[in-house]
Amino acid sequence: MEFRILGPFEVLDDGASVDLGAPKQRAVLAVLLLHANEVVPTDRLVDLVWGEDPPRTAAHSVQIYVSDLRKALGGNGEMIVTRRPGYALEVDADHLDACRFERLVDEARAALRDGDQEDAASIAERALGFWHGPPLADFVYDEFAQREIQRLEELHERAVATVCEAYLASGRPLDAVPMLRDAVRRDPLGEDQRRLLMLALYAGGRQPDALREFRDYRDVLAEETGLDPSPGLLRIEEQILLRDSSLLEAAEDSTPRRAERNPYKGLQEFNEADAGYFFGRDELVDRLLAACSARLASVVGPSGSGKSSVVRAGLVPRLREAGVAGSERWTIVTMLPGRYPFAEFDAAMARATGGSCEPCDPSDDGSITRSAVR
Repeated sequence: MEFRILGPFEVLDDGASVDLGAPKQRAVLAVLLLHANEVVPTDRLVDLVWGEDPPRTAAHSVQIYVSDLRKALGGNGEMIVTRRPGYALEVDADHLDACRFERLVDEARAALRDGDQEDAASIAERALGFWHGPPLADFVYDEFAQREIQRLEELHERAVATVCEAYLASGRPLDAVPMLRDAVRRDPLGEDQRRLLMLALYAGGRQPDALREFRDYRDVLAEETGLDPSPGLLRIEEQILLRDSSLLEAAEDSTPRRAERNPYKGLQEFNEADAGYFFGRDELVDRLLAACSARLASVVGPSGSGKSSVVRAGLVPRLREAGVAGSERWTIVTMLPGRYPFAEFDAAMARATGGSCEPCDPSDDGSITRSAVR
């Protein structure tokens, strides 16, 4: 069974496309896939698939869609499991094209950093072979897909940049030009792809074309944003004008030196993966660790004050490093209360213990529930 989201959404069973049914039914499966191996509460499915004004029968429709999807998946229908307060799609990462794509991009970047240009280009080319068009093309206007679409598009640009950087570093600059021109068309304001295109054209002996790319970028940047190109790009233009031979060396060592990830997240919350960039709350984290030693720690504050960030990027990594005696052996789970807070708690406890939960009754408002952890 293969799940594809790098292009039109489809499921292949032994190479044959599976009929996933009506658009809403396909959307239910897509949401479960984007939260693979996690319990997605029924009310959350309703919100994501129907938006702010779902029909009264939406929760019942989810049950019908899940049943029909299980039938459509045939012998693989057991991949969709019922777990209070909703459903989970249990799927191995190797069965999802986006996971394989991301893994190959990471391998290609690592090879490029190690100076293995040919391997980097080969691996990145394999990664791009998974790309069949705009990701999640069936859901380009659905809110639930927007974050993943953006993430995958950024990953695609990283794969393209990796191939092109490898071409430049191995003395094949003109091989990179077509891919870089496509990247520029997709994002006319992106400086990295424009920088690489200028370097590739110059290294390939096409100085006038390289200068024309700079002028085009300067004009579109001024028209769209009122800004000027960065000092770095201005310096490259000057070097091209002067036919600076050192620029050819730069073209052969074009891998960006900046960090792969932007450490400045703006208003977005920090998560555990961002622990290396999270700072300034050491004293508060120490106080939370002391409170955890007493078995209970509460973080209270107004919305947007950074409660989730300090717990996920500050406290949790310290707990995993034995910040409290024995905490490196603790099982740590997170939950969002949602519309059914007690049911969400049951599901979180089930994940923590490896137990199971009873199916969720969508009509239950969460005011009365019994523990379903076994």
